[in-house]
Amino acid sequence: MRIAPPHNPSAATYSAAGPTATLRQTGTAGFMELLAPRDTATDRTPQSVEDQTREAARALVAITLIEPLLAQARNDPFRSDLFHGGLAEDSFGQQLDSIIAQRVTSRSNLPIVESVYNHITQQGSRVNTHG
Repeated sequence: MRIAPPHNPSAATYSAAGPTATLRQTGTAGFMELLAPRDTATDRTPQSVEDQTREAARALVAITLIEPLLAQARNDPFRSDLFHGGLAEDSFGQQLDSIIAQRVTSRSNLPIVESVYNHITQQGSRVNTHG
């Protein structure tokens, strides 16, 4: 049996005979290279100061506004046990709130994020001109 996607000529070709399988690499990247762990802290492309500032504004809004709202909703006294996530929700609820808050601020166009960004950049320009 031979498995190879017809639309990608550089894909690996697999041939299997019974319980044993062999791999013949026809692409440019080696199989072990694909499995190698990546260091996301050093593999990032450098960001501009504007991008870093906008990301800081998103993080600030996520931590100070969105996360407390989610925590308050999760601890609502009128919540139903019917939709309770059990021990996992109790243990990891705060982490889930943090992830949801980051996604909300990064994927939606919240005016408060833009306002915080503008405030940070105005404060930075004052420090640079007076300092």
